Amino acid sequence: MITPGAVIATWVLLAGALSLAGWLLSAFGVLNRGAYEILMPIAVVLALAGSRLLAPAGGWGGGWRPRRFWRGWLPGGFAVLWLLALTGGLLYAPNNVDGLSYRIPRLLHWWAAGRWCWTGTDNLRMNYSACGFEWLTAPWWFLFHDLRGFFLVNSVGFALLPGLLFSLVRAAGGLPRVAWTAMWLGPCGLGYILQAGSIGNDLAGAVFLLAALYFARVARRRNETGPLLLSILAIALTTGVKASNFPLVLPWAVVAWPLRKKCRRPVVIATVALALVVSCIPTMALNHRFTGDWSGDPANAGGLRSASPLVGLAGNSLELVAQTAAPPVFPWADAWNRAVGPVSSFLSVSWMHSQFPRFTLRMAELAQEEWAGLGLALAAWVLWLAGRRAPRFAVAANSERRSLAWATLAAGAFFALSVASEMPARLLLPFYAPLLAVLLARAPAGGCSKPFARLLALTAMGSAFICVILNPARPLWPAGLVCDWFQDRCPGVRLVERARKVYGIYAERSDPAAGLRALIPDEETSVGFIGTADESEVSFWKPFGRRTVVTARDPATLAAAGLGSFVGRLDALSPMQRSAIERLTGPGGSFAEVARNALFIKASQPPEIWAVWRRRHANTGPKSH
Repeated sequence: MITPGAVIATWVLLAGALSLAGWLLSAFGVLNRGAYEILMPIAVVLALAGSRLLAPAGGWGGGWRPRRFWRGWLPGGFAVLWLLALTGGLLYAPNNVDGLSYRIPRLLHWWAAGRWCWTGTDNLRMNYSACGFEWLTAPWWFLFHDLRGFFLVNSVGFALLPGLLFSLVRAAGGLPRVAWTAMWLGPCGLGYILQAGSIGNDLAGAVFLLAALYFARVARRRNETGPLLLSILAIALTTGVKASNFPLVLPWAVVAWPLRKKCRRPVVIATVALALVVSCIPTMALNHRFTGDWSGDPANAGGLRSASPLVGLAGNSLELVAQTAAPPVFPWADAWNRAVGPVSSFLSVSWMHSQFPRFTLRMAELAQEEWAGLGLALAAWVLWLAGRRAPRFAVAANSERRSLAWATLAAGAFFALSVASEMPARLLLPFYAPLLAVLLARAPAGGCSKPFARLLALTAMGSAFICVILNPARPLWPAGLVCDWFQDRCPGVRLVERARKVYGIYAERSDPAAGLRALIPDEETSVGFIGTADESEVSFWKPFGRRTVVTARDPATLAAAGLGSFVGRLDALSPMQRSAIERLTGPGGSFAEVARNALFIKASQPPEIWAVWRRRHANTGPKSH
């Protein structure tokens, strides 16, 4: 019989096997299709067999009868949401900004090199970021040379969220009715549902953390070693997906601490050694080797580390409040941005300029996966229930729940004190679940049935439906046709023009440079690329399997490599790079500019100016603007 614990165990074991395989194949220089054709069946068999040996028997536990799990509108709403997110992932090619700018490109570079490699690029995230999500998607790429299936990692993880949330809320002392409601509403957090059909890597970290806490609780309750091994592997995968998840080891350690005596066993020691390989530790070690710093960015060129802990705490707190309060549809976003612009500018320039350069309070007209967290309605539902203390709360209170609460708050505080990102609501997606469970432990069973609680729950799920349907990255409605219809009948309406622009840009984001790529002869199997910290080179790898991209900071390096063509973003080049290109394209130079086009990549920013240069002995043709 297939049990919930066995399903989670299979997923954790398979993810661990794929992460381990990625590093091992890289170490031996055989990161290729043939190796994955051999290893994938082995990984699946080992995951299934391991789940039978290690997974706990029975259901999620917690005193809620299985036949009642699927009653009511909440389970049906979740199922429809999952199907809608799955449909969006199937219909649209990946267009996540981070995925296109560094996660997919570096996987392509590893494929070309046959191993993990440190690339010569100004996009430092291609080198220093944790590799866990890439190792999970690598088999799909190597076997099919396709990017669309990458979202399945998140789609599977999203389907596992309800049971894991139910288990965690019950383990924290929440009542069965509260835990049942939370298991269906929790995944309605805007960040979770928007990433369910995406290639963002924050949802995956949340799923692995919940699995780690679930198996640790089972190991404690049953005094078994098998679930402990799964828990250790799951928390390692949590950090392997994203290094910013590393503080979450603290709340996991609080739950797993009573099992510390089992760590003397050889099988546990061996599991810890394997877990270190699939965690963020290898990436940190490689970062130190290549840059002398574990972060891979000793000069903080990316501006992601706060120089002042207090400024980091203040900046992240303000951003988190603003991003959580942002509604799923906000037509007045432009007015808001104009109103808070002077405030953001004043804080950034006079107080946070050097300590928090990415600080912003901007909002968008529609919720976007890059900025979304829990969402206002879900956060309000949790806080409202937490404020209505259950009669049995004093009896149910225990040191474990308090320890979990303080450990989770400490992990979040460490994040806020050290990270200086403009998107904390999204980066904190893995942090929310333990805190949500602790808060809901206070809630009375009848609180979920109160009219106001029902209204908040309906609003939270309704907001998730709005987001997944209107999502500019994967719209599930004829956005282009509707916007064109309104544009023809209501010309000059700013909101209509903005919607038409946003949906149009997202529609082309997965391959924005197709026109420039067409100017590169098909027989050229390599093309040079000069980018900065945020440009995507994915368009120039196409057609996949027939062309590779060579990145370099200095155009002269590309010219010396004998490449027939290279591309770059003109308006982002440094003065030194511009001078080098002028020498290459000037009188007596070996290259000529054959095209220069404006590409719209981000709706909130002006168009980017890109150019293609080819060797003069080729038929360069006229420039096109």
